[in-house]
Amino acid sequence: MRWRDRHTYSGRRQHAAAVALAAILGVVASPAGAAHQPQTPSITVVLTDHHFRLTAPVQGGPLAWRVRNEGTEPHQALVIKLPPRVTEFAERAWIDRGRTGPEPGERVGGVESVAPGKEAAFETNLKPGAYILVCTMQEEEGRHYDLGMIYRFEIE
Repeated sequence: MRWRDRHTYSGRRQHAAAVALAAILGVVASPAGAAHQPQTPSITVVLTDHHFRLTAPVQGGPLAWRVRNEGTEPHQALVIKLPPRVTEFAERAWIDRGRTGPEPGERVGGVESVAPGKEAAFETNLKPGAYILVCTMQEEEGRHYDLGMIYRFEIE
């Protein structure tokens, strides 16, 4: 095999390895001049003791959520769609009653538990309506939503 043949073969192997790595990492390469596919909008929710901090307004349609716990205890980030004429208080009462009977709202995404210093992710596809972002964890001082970890928002 001549040097040029070896170089071409080596270049093909490197290209194949790069393509395989990109596929594993979820990176999409597009040829120069190709139309760029729009990415799903994203939002980061920072969890602290006992608040949510959002990096952007919540948008309707497909949305990638990143959740980062900067608090000192585990937290949740649950997205619940509220039916018409139902408030977050009905959902809170259902949780306080031990989650018996039908849930007033509909969970459309979220993470059950994020340990301090950890991150998690989930996706939603929000339709028009009322929603809450809530942490239902319990501690000595009360439920986290009673301590401030509840955020109501509307999608138009």
